[in-house]
Amino acid sequence: MTALGAQFTDFHNFDKPLQLPMLMTGKELKDQITESGDILPGQFLSDMWAGKSETSKKPLSSGIPGSGSRESIQREGWNPPEGGVIRAKHVLGGPGDSNMADFGVEDGHHRIAAAADIEEETGKQTFFPVEHSLHGKHFYQSESDVKNSLG
Repeated sequence: MTALGAQFTDFHNFDKPLQLPMLMTGKELKDQITESGDILPGQFLSDMWAGKSETSKKPLSSGIPGSGSRESIQREGWNPPEGGVIRAKHVLGGPGDSNMADFGVEDGHHRIAAAADIEEETGKQTFFPVEHSLHGKHFYQSESDVKNSLG
C-alpha cells in the first residue's frame, strides 16, 4: 500500500497547484519537516527527533512533556482529546518566490516521532489530521506579510 501523501511528489512547489494532504502519517510528517522551533542551539534536526522519540517512550507518570506518547499512539492511534490537529507551516523562499524553503509544525513533535518509530518498526501507520498554513521568510511572519510578499 502506498502511503497517503506519496502522491504529493511536488510537495513544496506552489507554482504547480496541488491539494495539500489533509491526513499524513507520522513518518510522512517527520520526513517532510525541515524546520523546528524545538531544535536547540548546536543541534541538528536528527538530534531533535532522537530526543522526542526517547521522551515519547517514557511513561506518562514521569510528568515529562511528551512522555507516554508512544504508548498512547500504539494503543489508540491518533486521539483527538490529547492530540488535536497538527498545524503545519510552509515557509516561502523569499518575496515573489512561491517555492517552499522550509516545512515545520508548531506542536506534536513527540506524537510524530512516536508514530514514525512505530511505522518504521511495525509498518503500522498512524494518520494525523493536518492543517496547513503559508508563511513568509520565516515561521513567525504574519498572514498579511505573506500576502504582501506574494504580490
